[in-house]
This record gives sequence, structure tokens and C-alpha cells, in this order.
Amino acid sequence: MTSVQQVDQGLTQLTVKEKATISEAIKEAQTLLENNNNDADEIQLATVAGVIKNSQNRPLVLNKTLNGFGVFVVAPPTNVGSGGFIHRAPTLPHIPGGGGPGPVIIGCKAALIYGTFDRALPQLGYLLAWFKAQSSDEHKVYVESGNLSKLMEMEWSDIEQKLDASSNESRFVDSETGAIAAAEINLLGDNLALLGASFDQVFFDENTSQS
Repeated sequence: MTSVQQVDQGLTQLTVKEKATISEAIKEAQTLLENNNNDADEIQLATVAGVIKNSQNRPLVLNKTLNGFGVFVVAPPTNVGSGGFIHRAPTLPHIPGGGGPGPVIIGCKAALIYGTFDRALPQLGYLLAWFKAQSSDEHKVYVESGNLSKLMEMEWSDIEQKLDASSNESRFVDSETGAIAAAEINLLGDNLALLGASFDQVFFDENTSQS
């Protein structure tokens, strides 16, 4: 947890601490992928391996999973101190370019919403969304943080719109709650991507305006 005088909600650049946390998470995601990616056919499917790091003292629990398209090979952690997942494009009888007719595989796209569940208020929420296109270098990540109830009210269409407008790096600071989320997604070959995410909370100086 971090104490600051002021947070610029428009600041999108990752901090040194966030870069270090995310770098460690991405390394762990690669290990997770190597341990769960032995099928040659499945390697041809768009896959995202991710690790989430909770950098604050308050425990987090998974509140909601929004699966645009794809399947979880490794389910996301229910409780987060540090935990990983693997999300993959749906397994279909044909992969485009492999010969013969078949449906088009778009890739994998999904979102997770975590929230605090202790007695402290406000309840903090953290949204993590990602997309990896099939047979393309397109890969995106989007994060948002704030009051858990507000995030839980978000529709998938709203999340998808923000994700589509994002890039391979995302950072969000909520000036009301101090909840902060940051993430990065990197390519590992044509159809594989590694994702690292950090959830934290900052504290504002009582004598400083949060505007």
C-alpha cells in the first residue's frame, strides 16, 4: 500500500513499483503456461496466461467472470494474494489455414472482477479484461478500479468497448477510493500472450485535494 499526496487519474504510465510487480507476474505466467501447454493442437489456439498480484493488505475474492469467448484451461484464482489463470480460444474441429472448411476462430476475450470482502469500507473493486486475437499480433488489456458495486453494475458491452479501445498496457487510479490497477500483456509467439496485473490501494494526504 502506498501513501501519496495526490493521484493524477489521467496518469497512464506504470510506476517503477508496478513495473517490477508486473514483470514478476509475467515470469510466473510463463511458467504456468509451460506447465499447462503440452497439446500441439491447443498451442495453435490463441491463449493468454496471466498472473494477478494483490499488493495491498486487504484480501480479494473473485466476484464475477465475464467470458466473451474462450475457455479457461486453468481457472482464475478465487482468492488473490498471487494467482494465475490460462484462457484459450474455443476448441473447434478446424483451425483456419489448416486445410478444409471450418468456422473462424476469433481468439480469446474475457474479464474478471475482484473485490475486497473484509469489514473495512469502502469495498474496493478491480476489473481486469484482455483479448488475444487468433493468428494475429493483436493483444489488449484493460483495467479499472474503484467501488466494487459500480464495477459489478458494468455490462459486458461496456467493458468490451473499453478493452477494444485499449492497448497492451493499462493503468487506472480511482481518486475516490484510492484503488489502483495496472496490467500489461506481451506476445509470446503468434498465438500466445503473457499477462501480468497488479491491484493496490493508495492513500491520499488529508491536507491535499483529490481533484
